[in-house]
Amino acid sequence: MSDSDDDSVGVADPQQICVTSGGESGENDTPSTSPEPLYVGQISQLYARSDFVEDIQYRFNRVKKNSANLEDIFDGLVYKAAMQEFLSEKFNISFMWNTDGVSLYDSSKLQLWPFYLVINELPPEKRFKRENLILAAVYIGESKPSVNVFLKHVCPLVEQLKQGVSVNVAGEQEPVLIKACIICGTWEKSERTDDVFVHPYEENAQPRTEENYEEDAMLSTVTNSDKAASARTASHGVKGPSYLYIMGIMKQVFFHNFKLLVAGVSLINKQSVSLADIAEAKCLLTQFVLDFEELYGLRHMSFNTHLVLHLPSVVEALGPAFHTSCFGFEDLNGKLRCLIHGSRYAGSQLSSNLFTFLNLPKVINTLEIGRVKEYCTNVHKKMEED
Repeated sequence: MSDSDDDSVGVADPQQICVTSGGESGENDTPSTSPEPLYVGQISQLYARSDFVEDIQYRFNRVKKNSANLEDIFDGLVYKAAMQEFLSEKFNISFMWNTDGVSLYDSSKLQLWPFYLVINELPPEKRFKRENLILAAVYIGESKPSVNVFLKHVCPLVEQLKQGVSVNVAGEQEPVLIKACIICGTWEKSERTDDVFVHPYEENAQPRTEENYEEDAMLSTVTNSDKAASARTASHGVKGPSYLYIMGIMKQVFFHNFKLLVAGVSLINKQSVSLADIAEAKCLLTQFVLDFEELYGLRHMSFNTHLVLHLPSVVEALGPAFHTSCFGFEDLNGKLRCLIHGSRYAGSQLSSNLFTFLNLPKVINTLEIGRVKEYCTNVHKKMEED
């Protein structure tokens, strides 16, 4: 199947990546390839690596700071329930999914929306490494897709995985029936850009003074007063006042309300969260939302404000907040975008280059020591750094 350079993009079957094509609403999109091999190929590549097989035993080998506290997704109610079903088996795994968009080209409205699966059983520092991710689907189009575009194709396949897929596992003589499930997912709804604020080296640069900061904070506050967070502009890197600055200019009643939010979120975002922390956070965040409506009015009781009430129960179900944060996905789209170099056939470029990246470690391990192995190792290392 061939690509086009508009909002209808396809991917050839061998790369085992499901790509949808974008229409006006995205609701009626269908995969451009057969979904059957979607996970099997990528999962097989992972289980062929002895280091991966060893790493997914982390859930059994980790050492907790406090045995009674929540310190990872394994300590949440959702994972514990899944452990009772099949996650107690050493080769079975679970996923956290995420999708977020990135513009492909500066001169085009074409967007890339990858649907990632992160394997929860890996150590936290390895979960978001590109070689450990499963790219379950990709949407390429000019319109923002509905999450249902992905879920209506991905969920049936995950159900299939829950029943089991036979793969060859490193160190095992016979194929193993691998089972998997989805534990949670995050869907980035806000509009985003690829803009970054950089700090190039400047010799003999003068530190910012308190007066400079106050001027920039006030200027950015006035400039951005009616703008969404993603559209705000910075004044010398300052997009708004900090906590310490707010403390001096915000009325005490508003500042106290703000402190309730900070304190509540801090409690559930610790490395080790106790049930007492969750209970206290629930009280603080409930009071924050209650007072928020009185202080700012019903008009500002947005969906995001309401969601604050759910944070304690989410942590109780899935573990400390930072383990399910979207921050781990922040640079993944940029790296995926680097796999596309031309302005045409974006889908084929993506699938071909990603297929090469995922297979390189396996190829390298089969090579004899020499210039070819050294070259392939350097290419893989460069792809990891990009």
